[in-house]
Amino acid sequence: MASQISVPRFRSKQSTNTSKATDDGKRCKANVRDATTVTGDDFVSMDKDINSIQEQHDEKQKIGDNWMTMMVSTLAGLAWSLIFPLKRFFSDDTNSYQKPDHKKPAPTDSEPRFTFANIIKMLEVIPWFYKMTLLKSPFLWMSIVIIDFVQGVIPVYTTAANAKLIDAVAQIMTDKEQGSISDVITHWATVHCVLQILEQLVALLREAIYTQLKNTIESNFRALTLEQMTRLDLSYFEDPQYSSIIDDRRHDYYSMTGMKMVSYIMDLGQCTVTLISRTVILTRQQIHWSIVPVAVCYPVVSMAFEMWERLQWTRRIEETKDIRINRQYLYRLITGDGVQMELKSFDLGHLFIEHLTRLDQILAARKLRDNMFDYFSSFTTSTFTYMVYCYMYTKIAMQAIDKEIGVGDVTVFISTANDISDTCKQLLWTFRNIYSICHELVQIHDFLSWKPKIVSPPDAVPYSTAEKEMRLENEDAHEFIGMGMHFEFREVSFRYPGATEDCLRNINLIVRPGEHIGIVGANGAGKSTLTKLLLRLYEPTSGTIFVNKHPIQHYDLSELRARIAPIFQDFQRYQLMVRDNIGFGDAERVDDLERIQEAARKGGADKFIEEKLEAKYEQKLSHSESKLSGGEWQRLALARAFMRNDEARLIVLDEPTAALVSFLLALLNTFMKRLIAVNIHILMLAFRHTQDALAEHQLFQRIRDLARHKTAVFVSHRFSTVKQADRIIVLADGTIAEQGSHDELMQLNEIYAKLFRMQAEAYV
Repeated sequence: MASQISVPRFRSKQSTNTSKATDDGKRCKANVRDATTVTGDDFVSMDKDINSIQEQHDEKQKIGDNWMTMMVSTLAGLAWSLIFPLKRFFSDDTNSYQKPDHKKPAPTDSEPRFTFANIIKMLEVIPWFYKMTLLKSPFLWMSIVIIDFVQGVIPVYTTAANAKLIDAVAQIMTDKEQGSISDVITHWATVHCVLQILEQLVALLREAIYTQLKNTIESNFRALTLEQMTRLDLSYFEDPQYSSIIDDRRHDYYSMTGMKMVSYIMDLGQCTVTLISRTVILTRQQIHWSIVPVAVCYPVVSMAFEMWERLQWTRRIEETKDIRINRQYLYRLITGDGVQMELKSFDLGHLFIEHLTRLDQILAARKLRDNMFDYFSSFTTSTFTYMVYCYMYTKIAMQAIDKEIGVGDVTVFISTANDISDTCKQLLWTFRNIYSICHELVQIHDFLSWKPKIVSPPDAVPYSTAEKEMRLENEDAHEFIGMGMHFEFREVSFRYPGATEDCLRNINLIVRPGEHIGIVGANGAGKSTLTKLLLRLYEPTSGTIFVNKHPIQHYDLSELRARIAPIFQDFQRYQLMVRDNIGFGDAERVDDLERIQEAARKGGADKFIEEKLEAKYEQKLSHSESKLSGGEWQRLALARAFMRNDEARLIVLDEPTAALVSFLLALLNTFMKRLIAVNIHILMLAFRHTQDALAEHQLFQRIRDLARHKTAVFVSHRFSTVKQADRIIVLADGTIAEQGSHDELMQLNEIYAKLFRMQAEAYV
């Protein structure tokens, strides 16, 4: 394992001026994803003091300054490079290799370890890749293969034509009486010109076919990724074990992985054809017997050199990974706009800059030592190269002087030898790139193999059938039942993936068709989780949810969700046209403008659309062009829910006004906590609560008016807005603590009554 260079901690001004002073009480943790968002999994701990790090680098610097040691190390490394790749290839010990886990994100700074076990795993995805690419476009594939073969053969004839042309020129210069030589020159010059034109035409044809194949494969991989995203359960996106991999798949870069693999395979085939054709040319030349093995062995040794240098580069990247991550994070902190207020308020700029400078010094010292080693290694490689070329060129020149070969043969040999050398190097890089891309393909294959846990049963119960059964059982409420949903939670418990405790425990709840339910409770009580289970975004850990007397698992997933109109706490603000923002509520009627206008009227969005927006329903919404207020975005979300108002049997509002708290109010509130008198802070807090409460009350009142005879669930932490509900459910510690109407709960004088009075005090 490569040793890691520890990252130094921050030091205060006083400890910076004192060389031996250390700060044992502070740590700097870096978030590698976002400079303005800090999460525990993204931190890189800075545990070592700068003094101990400097001692390590001073010790390593002594090695770099000792040229004799460097020369011995280099020669030993060159010898070891001949057997080290094989050792790395066949080794599979747990100390040097950790099998890739699809639950963990791919390494970003180092390539996958070159082991036999890794290659076996990569070979397993080849049949899958074959189906995803070759079988999708067999004609394009075969066209590319044929063209690559032609491109590999044309240079053979071009080289032969050049040799004949040069020999003819040399002959006419030595024997001027042979007038027929000029005809030979014209002939071979014409052949050379025709071959060059043919090569260009073939290259253009290949580029056209390659572009079409590229678009097809990239589109296919992108579609597979997006389809998998839509199939996966919500638990995959919220589980840290999977969410990091999903974050990687979001980048469009991975849609190009398949085409990169195709491109490298094409390069491999082209290099193979080129290498074979050049070797045939070389063996057909009447050159000295010792030149052929030297010409063939030289590329092999060169590839060993480059492979060893690549391994060294990978090791260096791994050793300095933490320092580079923290340096990048500090740079984002200093230059980012999301942390400037706190940066200036606490005067942290100089502290971050000093720490960033120390990290730069450590990397610079390490880079200088590595560069000196690289320079000497490069010098050794170049010297070996020049010696090989000198030997081959001397031998071939002596043969030409002795007239064993012609002048054209000399040019053919030089050109062919260079082509073989370059092709072998390209083969090395192609194999390395294929290995790296195979690692990405393994990750993509693993990602696409994830199976959703929440699926529709093959013999799903039609929702309309279950609704008819409810009508037959309750003939006295025929119309009422036909417009509302009956659901029941029976001993339902739920635990989030990775959690140690249930967030909902033994929930028993029956909601009748057309009943309006308010769910209140403190943060973390399980209010939103209850709605997620009802929407079947999660499956209960234990217990059963019944909808119209049937288990919720018996319904078709799409049909069930089509009967529910939700407005979530973090409702989406689509940067698209107004009609799209509303029409997305019913994907089958997204182009029905009359239905969209009706939904806008029900949601209260029609007025500002007609009066404020120039293009009305065709207006493109974005942060820069059309700025809507929080309440206007909320009404668009409400209109989106009313798109399915006719089919919906249940309306769910999960604290939709929680996203409307103004950033400016929050900012002023933060400063008032620190700098302004308490009474002004209380005034501002009350103002915020009043504005937010008014918006939520108006929203709930509109829902009650428009959702008559439909079942409705209102989730809120604000008790005053749900007191008009038919029944109020009070959640506490994952259980139903109380339930009843507002008056009943106030008379009970327990949790609801006490919390209601506490919230009411904020408005007095």
